[in-house]
Amino acid sequence: MRLLFLLVAFSPACFVHAQTQAPNPAALNVAELQVMGYTAVGWNETTWSARQILEANLEVVRGATINTGAIDRDRIYVLPEYAFTTTRVMNTRTLALEMAQLVREPGENVLPCSSANAGTEYLLMKQLSCISRENFVYLVAAVLEKEARECQTGETAASCFNIFSTTIVTDKNGYFIAKYRRFNSLEQGTVITRPIEATPTSFTTASGFTFGLLTGNDLLFREPAQTLLRRNVTQFITNGAWLNTMPFEFSVNVFQGWNAANKVYLAAANYMEAERGYSGIGTYRTFSGGFLRSEVVGNSSGGYLAIGDTLSDLSSLRRRKRQNTSPSSVVTMPADLSKFVSVEVPLSQASRQVRACHETFCCNLTYSTTTTLADVTNVTYRLLVFGGNRTVGGDTQPIFLEQTCGLVACARGAGNVTDCSASRDQTAYTNFVSFSSLSLQGSFATNSVRPITMSGEPDRFYSLNIGTLRTEQISERNYTVSNEVPRGLFIRVKTFALSATDSPAPPPPPPPPAGPNMSTLGKASSAFLMLLAALAAKLV
Repeated sequence: MRLLFLLVAFSPACFVHAQTQAPNPAALNVAELQVMGYTAVGWNETTWSARQILEANLEVVRGATINTGAIDRDRIYVLPEYAFTTTRVMNTRTLALEMAQLVREPGENVLPCSSANAGTEYLLMKQLSCISRENFVYLVAAVLEKEARECQTGETAASCFNIFSTTIVTDKNGYFIAKYRRFNSLEQGTVITRPIEATPTSFTTASGFTFGLLTGNDLLFREPAQTLLRRNVTQFITNGAWLNTMPFEFSVNVFQGWNAANKVYLAAANYMEAERGYSGIGTYRTFSGGFLRSEVVGNSSGGYLAIGDTLSDLSSLRRRKRQNTSPSSVVTMPADLSKFVSVEVPLSQASRQVRACHETFCCNLTYSTTTTLADVTNVTYRLLVFGGNRTVGGDTQPIFLEQTCGLVACARGAGNVTDCSASRDQTAYTNFVSFSSLSLQGSFATNSVRPITMSGEPDRFYSLNIGTLRTEQISERNYTVSNEVPRGLFIRVKTFALSATDSPAPPPPPPPPAGPNMSTLGKASSAFLMLLAALAAKLV
């Protein structure tokens, strides 16, 4: 079997794509993935009805991306989260309810295209099924699903619904074969309901490829991903609306790191609205001898592409710049780094080592650089370390336990205040600082640790090649994990980090050294006193 990845970023005015191939001459069948990122039509049309927005985005998908499938391959189109509804529904429950769909349970004989229902709540299911059937393609798409629930005090019957972000899959005959309700999110708000439990979901194509389904921020959580990995799923599709956050959660860096940590195929479709922080799609594969990626980063009118002709020859990886694209124009959101320990990383020609700890979590950075700093100003590299409970916004309820550490290029703001969540264009000095060796090592409570690497060259690609990732188990819930770039490979770095999110609690500290057993001493003392009393009585 062969697996072919295609990337697409588009608006009605522009369409770009890249492809990578995984050849296997012994197999005849081919699975072809095309992942898409775009800005949904209607996000700024306040007078449009819910149905008008849904229909307009169905036409975008139908007219701009779908090509007739082939008999000898399974062609799979992956659409991002909120592709039909726009991201306005995240904070507007009324609009979300108007756009939400009634979604049946999947099955061999479920063909929504043949349904006689014409209402808005059936529109997406019916039309996506028909697009699949007409073009002989698989579709993986996220819709808002509504499910009736008991009304709360003061609610009307029309509003008594849970709303889920649900990924649906239709096969090339239009049948509804799989659905997955998003389980995890870093979003604040109460519009989207979290299911009571995760439902690890996958589907298998006619040519025999099985794909695990993940949505949104699932890549940062243990479940349902770990269950799918334990089931030996090796190809994954994720679709989301990833909000690029600096310095550790920029979309393509998370995609690449998750793929490298788990050594699988990953195809990631993402909502594209770069001016609001949403951008980045990619396909990734880790294989013996190397790593290959293809990405689009930018707004909906273009992006940076990496094209790999084959997976066996990394020398064929080449970069191609698209017109009207400026990576530095991608908006990023600042992370809350107030709980991180921050240590200065001074640069010199000699190799140096910096260590930093947050409570019991420690990391070591060893590095060397040949850069002459006389002509480079405002250089502010720091080692950041955090090991503790992750929260979002002003919430105090922890989402998960996080252990993250890494080298970060920071900016100096007003009053010489250091800002390590600065965007890439705010740390332009990284284009002039070359590291000749880098090694980062930490003690983690899990072996599910993602490398996070971002290039420091503002005019080039966002992702930096992963170094050599090593994991050694020391004891239960105690792993030494390292990422190393070998000496002699000169690289420019914005972020070079390791991160474990939703990890188990670290092992408890060792008990204090064993001392005298006080209970035993007490019993012995009592016996000794009784013996003395008996002797005294005889003497009397």
